[in-house]
Amino acid sequence: MQLLINEFRRELANLSNPLGQIYFFQIPVLMIDTGGATNPGGSTYSYRITGSERNIVDRSALQLEKLLKKNNDFVAVRTNIQDDTPQLKVKILRNKAYLLGLSVEQIERAVNLAFSRGKVADYIVGTEKYNVYLQLENRFSDSISTMSQIYIRSSTTNKLIPLSSVIRLRKTVGPESIVHYNQLNTATLSFSLNKGIPLSKATAVVKALAHKAFPANVGGSFMGHAEQFLKTMDSLLIMIIIAILLLYVLMGILYESFVQPITVLSTLPISIIGGLGFLLIFGANLSLFAYIGMFLLIGITVKNGIMIVDFANQKMFNENKKPLEAIHEACIIRFRPILMTGLTAIAAALPLAVAMGADAAIRRPLGLVIVGGLILSQILTLYITPCIFIYMQRIQDRYLNKFKITRSFHLREKK
Repeated sequence: MQLLINEFRRELANLSNPLGQIYFFQIPVLMIDTGGATNPGGSTYSYRITGSERNIVDRSALQLEKLLKKNNDFVAVRTNIQDDTPQLKVKILRNKAYLLGLSVEQIERAVNLAFSRGKVADYIVGTEKYNVYLQLENRFSDSISTMSQIYIRSSTTNKLIPLSSVIRLRKTVGPESIVHYNQLNTATLSFSLNKGIPLSKATAVVKALAHKAFPANVGGSFMGHAEQFLKTMDSLLIMIIIAILLLYVLMGILYESFVQPITVLSTLPISIIGGLGFLLIFGANLSLFAYIGMFLLIGITVKNGIMIVDFANQKMFNENKKPLEAIHEACIIRFRPILMTGLTAIAAALPLAVAMGADAAIRRPLGLVIVGGLILSQILTLYITPCIFIYMQRIQDRYLNKFKITRSFHLREKK
């Protein structure tokens, strides 16, 4: 669907004298509002340009738009700048109005009441209150010549002065609306990405081009989906570290050991490498759904380490077996449940990895990360985890058991 939309966009962009504008965009099944500016072109991402001077902001936005259009990674690039709206500028001849006994406030109020409608009184009947508005009929408010038919009473001579004698009119064009953000003039640039272009790369390109095109008094920031993506990227590493630390603390409480949680957590790097490898092989983006898949992998793959280490501990401390013998027997006996639970999880995630249809591409990274991580974890866990278990146990016996605070719980029990 996205390839077809991009093809239509390229064909429409080559029209020499289009009578209007036609936009193509895919309507998602699940519509989530993330605060981005809406635009008629259906662009997915938005970039906000801010500055103190309107002309400089508009010029900077148009320059960035030109640079992005030259980059083939971006499609449907456009700004919200529309300076072609017909306008009528009214200049008040202050000196002449003062000589005729008219104030600026009188002239402004007359123009506002005539063309914008204004409240002039309240009409009360019993307990009901009605607002009274004054305005011209539609057939008069659509014509500039109406200005010559409006009169204002002078405060000095009490005569009616024609409005057209104290103002000058000038036809021009300008923006339909003036947008501000944090009290600064603002323009919005919207864009979409070609298929296969990761958002992380696109945001880096936009930042580099903005730095090149903007003067010192103009800044920019992402909005909507792009802004949420960058915030997620910034906090992702912290979230993963916190999750691993929490798992380490829980495993430490469970086994009452400083080293055995490391054996359990040794399954995590294997699964994450497998998930990222599948994304690379199948050309999927490292999207928000892919990150969710990594967090799911943390919970699923840690289970394999727990099953092996827990059984090996029982053999070591209940049957006095050596670490090598205990972990070997644990791998043999726990192989079947590890394989069955792993295959069940892979079968559950496989429909996401091969999904077709509306918005399937959004969910596919989630399935690919889970399937790839579990496949590699199933193959290597039974080889790597026993090795780490043996080395960690040697560290425990040679060094940590010498100190009371780090001594194994079972040795403390015997004493």
